[in-house]
Amino acid sequence: MRRWRYCPILSSQPRRPCSSKLRVLELASGEPPDIALKRALELSITPADAVDAVSLAVHAEKWDLVRLALDQRVADARQLALETLSARESTPFGPSLLALIDDKGSRVRRALVGLLLERQHPKHYDALLKICRDSWSNTEPFHDEPPSYPIAREAIDAIGSYDQLDDDACTQLIDIGSTSADRLLRVRAFTVVSNKGTAGARRALWAVSETRPFDWRNVDAIDALAGCPFVEPDIVSSVGLADLLRQPAPIAASKSVLVAAHADIEVAGATFDKIAHSDSSLPLLLLGCVLLARRDRFLANRLLDLLPKDHVARGILNISDQNLLPSGCIDDLGHIRVRQEVLHWLGRGITIENRKTRRSSVARRRFAAWWEAGSGAVV
Repeated sequence: MRRWRYCPILSSQPRRPCSSKLRVLELASGEPPDIALKRALELSITPADAVDAVSLAVHAEKWDLVRLALDQRVADARQLALETLSARESTPFGPSLLALIDDKGSRVRRALVGLLLERQHPKHYDALLKICRDSWSNTEPFHDEPPSYPIAREAIDAIGSYDQLDDDACTQLIDIGSTSADRLLRVRAFTVVSNKGTAGARRALWAVSETRPFDWRNVDAIDALAGCPFVEPDIVSSVGLADLLRQPAPIAASKSVLVAAHADIEVAGATFDKIAHSDSSLPLLLLGCVLLARRDRFLANRLLDLLPKDHVARGILNISDQNLLPSGCIDDLGHIRVRQEVLHWLGRGITIENRKTRRSSVARRRFAAWWEAGSGAVV
């Protein structure tokens, strides 16, 4: 039996019809085309050679050989085989394609997630939930950068594209978010649960927000619920005035947004009326007014009147892109930590001093341009 040797003519010659390429392959190897091509797929060790071999199998419509390339040692070849076979395969995908969620190549796994996003089917659920735990990071630990798991994030986005999630899927997403070192992944997981989960899933997410000791998981769980179109009344009613006045500033700010967005309008008004008389928590009043204005503009204006007379922040509902609030507009209100958290939310409506970007965690929710007609209150 002749030993296969790579033939440079396959990659160096101009593109030929498929039959011509197969003839060249046969002449170069001394074996029938199918056998020679299979050997090329098995023995190619460089990305260029492996991709050439898969491409030739595709052009020759040798689909059994293309499927064989799903086990090729080169990730580029496996990815090409995946993308080619997925275009021919009906939905849901078969086991051979879904098995690539465990592929050792990050590009292959990422390509599969993209395909699963495009080709939705309930039978893809388990594969997506599994890859939501993918721990490949594109950051550099050497530079002390926080972990970033892009494949897992994209898998969560794919799960979130389904109309509704069952409680089992939501439980897994809450666990993934609660245990992940990637905060943006946690934010996405909690947001999917709050928007696509059942009432039970939202209550489970609220339970996460009440765990001790406090950390950013509490904040992210509350923010996810605050941005949800609907939150169960029993969740919102469990937020008391003492929570807003005494809990750590990040949690108090997030719960203020939750109350303003979802509490009964009279209850919300009474709550922020009391906050307006708190020396340390007064900045929270601004968060409440921005959201309450979308529900009851008269109430929001009445609450703003509780600010000190002629205070510039009274105009928070009347600003424009050309007339933002001045930098330092709330420096005389409340405790510094509360002010800092409120600025995370109001940053888009405040002039940036000395053209410097206001520091804010990328994972924190912020108010959109609330002064523009049709603008959402929370992003």
